[in-house]
Amino acid sequence: MGKYKYFVLHCTATPFGREYTEDGIRNIFKQKGWRQVGYRETIHFDGSVIEYIEHNHDDIVQGFEISNGAKGFNSISQHVSYIGGVDSKGVPKDTRTLSQYLKLIEIVSEEIKRHPNIKVIGHNQLTNKKACPSFFVPDFLDEINDKEKLAKKLISLGAESWFVDSYVLISPTIPEENIERSKRIKK
Repeated sequence: MGKYKYFVLHCTATPFGREYTEDGIRNIFKQKGWRQVGYRETIHFDGSVIEYIEHNHDDIVQGFEISNGAKGFNSISQHVSYIGGVDSKGVPKDTRTLSQYLKLIEIVSEEIKRHPNIKVIGHNQLTNKKACPSFFVPDFLDEINDKEKLAKKLISLGAESWFVDSYVLISPTIPEENIERSKRIKK
């Protein structure tokens, strides 16, 4: 139990297109011998979210909120994951769907609103042994703020131009200090 410092983004490191149920995700961690899932919630291909670990949104990570997301950081972190993150051969690859990408923007921006001083980071920023979440989180945060980059990303994910034009006008922004904090993580 400790002060909430890190919001860690993950992928399940499962092949794109292979959906998982809530029990399927729980079983992945149970097979590893862990008693708790590694994430408080997962984002599925359609953007729906399954919550595994209850959280009260305060600035302290309570015992009941601790997950097995990143060794040595779990008592001061919350973790969210998207389903996917590797190609059909198991090679790390950013496989987020448009729906997952939009939901992740929503979740991250809400988390920063609730906790302005947290560092939003990727699991790969905490260890050299992980590619997870298969993208560099500070670049993702920059992309959210840069409307041109955001539009290109949305189009690359299959969004229609009318949606892109509307979304970039109303999309949330990430405070620059949060982006800078996410870049200053020491492994």
